[in-house]
This record gives sequence, C-alpha cells and structure tokens, in this order.
Amino acid sequence: MFSVEENLKRSSEKIGLRRVVFDRNNIPSSMENVTVLVFFGDMESSFTLSSLILKRIKEEINSSKYFILISWPGHECLYPYVDEFWTIEKENVLHKMRSKTSGFENHSDYKTLLVRELNEWFYDVLTEDEIKYYYDKGFTKNFFNTFKQPRVFFPAINSIAYLGADVARELNERQSKVFIYPSRKINVLRQGKVQSADVEKDFWNNMIDEFQKSELSPVIYNDIFTHDFSQEFQDCIHIASNNMSYALTAMRSCGLVLDCFSGIYKMAMCARTPFLCFGERSKFNFTKEYEVDDLCAYNLMPKEYIFAFSTILTKGDQEDWSALHKSAVNRAKKMIAVMDRDRLPPTVEQDKVVPYSIVRENKIKKLGIKFIKVRED
Repeated sequence: MFSVEENLKRSSEKIGLRRVVFDRNNIPSSMENVTVLVFFGDMESSFTLSSLILKRIKEEINSSKYFILISWPGHECLYPYVDEFWTIEKENVLHKMRSKTSGFENHSDYKTLLVRELNEWFYDVLTEDEIKYYYDKGFTKNFFNTFKQPRVFFPAINSIAYLGADVARELNERQSKVFIYPSRKINVLRQGKVQSADVEKDFWNNMIDEFQKSELSPVIYNDIFTHDFSQEFQDCIHIASNNMSYALTAMRSCGLVLDCFSGIYKMAMCARTPFLCFGERSKFNFTKEYEVDDLCAYNLMPKEYIFAFSTILTKGDQEDWSALHKSAVNRAKKMIAVMDRDRLPPTVEQDKVVPYSIVRENKIKKLGIKFIKVRED
C-alpha cells in the first residue's frame, strides 16, 4: 500500500509530468482529498484564471482539498496559492498544445489523453468545464451567485536584481525601454471561436528594427513560444527564460509592454506595468475582455488599445506591417513621455475585492480606442 505522497510521485512520473512545486507538510492522508485541475488555455485565459477565478475555487469551493494544478511550464508564479504545480517538459508536445488553444480550452489530443490518464490515478480531476461554470466569455451568473463580487489577485513581483547583475545593469543604463514578446502564435477570432494563428519571424524582425531606428530600446524576451532574435539583434537586451516570473520582473523593469495579438498585455497587468496593445475589436467584445481589464487595470496608467485586423500579421506583407510598426513606435514614444513610474501600483502581492460596478461605469463612459486597418487589394 503506497502513501499519498508516493502515489503523487509515481503518478507524475508514470504520466510524464514534472512536480515543480509541492509541500510535503500539506499532503493529505487519502487520495480522495486530492483535486487536480488540468489547464492549458491561452495567455489571456491564464491571467484570468490566476487573478480572478482559481483562488476563489480553491479557497471557497475546494478549501478542504489538496489542490494540484497542471499547466504551462514557468507559470507556477501565477498560482502561489495552489498546493502543487505540475507541468509538461517535452517542447514538441507543448508547441502542439499551444496551437490548439481556444480561450480556456485546449483541443489537443495530448490534453485529452492526459485527462484520461489522470482519471486512472485520481478521484477528482477538473478541466476547463468547471472553470467555465464561473467564467465563460465573461463572468457567468453562477460566479455572482457563488462569489458575489470579484476579488483580484496579483503575485508579488521580484526586484530587478532577480534578473541577474549583468541584465540589471544593462536595463538601468538604457533609456526608453520597451518589452517585446515576439510570439510565434497569436490569438484571433474565427467563426465564433478564439483560435491560434502563426506569425512570421520577419514581422517581428521589422518591428524591432523600427524601434531601434526610432531610438527606443527594445528588450526582447525569449521563451519556448517566441522567435529567437539573439543573433539578429546582438546590441539589444535579451532575456531568455521559460519562467514567467522573469518575464514579469522584466516587464516592470522596462516600464512599457508591447502586445501584438498575443495576449501578453494581460501579463503586463499582472506586473502592474503600462502596455500598448494591438488587438481585434471583435475578439475584445466577443470574449468580454473589457471586464477583466477594467477590474485588473483600473488604476494602471498609461495604457492604450489599438484595434486592427489580425490579417495584417497572418496574411499581410511588409507594406501592411509598416503601418502597424510605425503606429507602435509613435504611440510608445508618447506613452513613455507621459509615464510617471512613481505612480504605478505597488509590486507587493495583492488580493482584494474590486466591485463589478467599475466595469459598468467604464462601459458607460465608452473610452475612445484607436483603430487602424490593412489596405485592401
């Protein structure tokens, strides 16, 4: 007869998962007291789960359970309140799963197989279906009936020293820094569903080049889901890590995050850092992203959205890209010019009620948002 701790170790090894975070002191005496959640949604949904949903489920619905989250590598910093964090290490599997994200859902064969194998080991295995009971393209009635008001959680952000002495020195020496996440994939709305689409490396190459020519300082982040520009732009600052805690620290140290349809601006909110976000108006409204943004970034300034067609990235050419690149540079310069870093929200851990009335008030105000479009052939 194996103990619960031994079963957790055996199950993770047998299934091919790595136990990243665990606390032996909290492990229960029965497997019936263990709950496992499998989550491999997109970037925006990862933020929503971390900041608004999972902590409530764990502490108010499953408070008596030992809670294990299985999710993307490096995302353990987003969920410090879970008892264990497991992840997948095989990069080829992770790339296939990233291409099958759709909001909170993941339609990869591996995810289906993973849930099936977990059900052979555990009594209580949750998927995105349980999450969508409370949040499905916006807060559901079940959320308000259960929790009444939203609570916003942010993890603590490390100081710049966390990035290492050399990187910290370089960041302190550069002016007008912009955090750039050259994602291989973007999230787009197609036929009523959020889907993943490819982005050419040349799009980002031209973007970074445009920023350099305009005397801005690109800080290029590299993880398993980005293009690598360490050879092409050797005079830029490069930060390479699959750990989201490094990304959050780098964002805050830069002071401005650029997002082009990837959803990384949500992580800028987590880092409490100003952002410039290019995205689809249709997707923004369809998924009610304004709810999350108003609740989580109501006190974050400056921030700006520019709505555009995602086909600029997926089907456009260099002429189409140029308009977006120039717009990004111009807006970034203006945002940096008015930024007051002393007035940014603090980087300590946050867990507080934010009334939903903020969302309704902001919807009534209808704050102006810029719009650009691609030329038509």
